[in-house]
This record gives sequence, structure tokens and C-alpha cells, in this order.
Amino acid sequence: MNILFLDDSDERWLIFNKFTQGFKRVDFITTSSGAIQLLQSEQYDAIFLDYDLGKDGIEANEENGLKVAEWISANLSYQPKIVLHTGDLNGAEKMCHTLKQGGFKSNHTPFMELVATLHHIESLR
Repeated sequence: MNILFLDDSDERWLIFNKFTQGFKRVDFITTSSGAIQLLQSEQYDAIFLDYDLGKDGIEANEENGLKVAEWISANLSYQPKIVLHTGDLNGAEKMCHTLKQGGFKSNHTPFMELVATLHHIESLR
């Protein structure tokens, strides 16, 4: 399984990485522009998107997960599993709406709920 994980938190990456050991490829990226660049050259089975990126959430340059959702909606030619793991409900709604307009399904699972799910899955191994 190939996974793209967009988040600017090293702590979240360490937690997520713990549960994804053994997957074929897991790319951790901290910027929307970096995520888009990877999506242009790689194919992923699952894409995890955060909304707020950068110091104090959204920076003046509008570096956020919505940019990636917009790019996916307009350009991606396959249907990966998309999980919106942001705690920002407004941001999650914007990303979900954008993806839906492009014909993509997504699930909003705040990161702490995602961690609980990953703990459960790991206990089943």
C-alpha cells in the first residue's frame, strides 16, 4: 500500500509512522505544494490530508490542505481512499465539498480518532 500523509506536525508523523511500518511506501510531506508535486508523479492507495499547515495554522501564503483537495478534484485520474484528519471542522467541510465536486469520496476523521482506530487495528494483528 502506498500512502501520502500531509501534515506539518513531526509528532503526528511519528505516531502515524509507528502504525504504518511495513507498508510499501509512506510519504510524509509538510506542504501543499510538496503534496501536489508527489501526486503528479506517484500513485497512492490512501491520502491523508490536514487542513492547517504552517506556524499558527494557515499562513499568509494560504498553505493548506484545501489546495491539495482542489488539485485532486481537478487532476487526479484514480480513486484513492482519502482521509481528512484535520481538527478544523470548517477546513474539513471545505475539503470534503471540493473533493465531492470532483467526484471523490472522503472521510473526516480527526487525528486523535484516527490514532484510536490505528491502535485498534494494530491490536487485531
